Amino acid sequence: MYEYEKCGTAIKNALAQHGIYYCAIDDFCTAGTEDMKRAVLFAELEKHLPLLVGENPLDLTHKIYEATRVTATMKEMENFCNRYVKTLKLKIVEGKFVIEIQK
Repeated sequence: MYEYEKCGTAIKNALAQHGIYYCAIDDFCTAGTEDMKRAVLFAELEKHLPLLVGENPLDLTHKIYEATRVTATMKEMENFCNRYVKTLKLKIVEGKFVIEIQK
């Protein structure tokens, strides 16, 4: 977390380059944290893509929320599952199969 007035673009760029998610303290109690939560959840979902065969979508969603320590209601988890986990698409990129998250 950082303060708008005390953090320059160089620090934010360095965090992004190293895959470190960040959020402004100024936005912490607003919708700004939702983007960060979603990014963290997507990154965790991508880690699970090779293991999807035979996995229950809602069980996978619970694992993702547990691994990321994102707090959510059962309804929020079901919404994430329905919107992103159940809509995963298989496509071909450069002649190889990849799984794509419908963001």
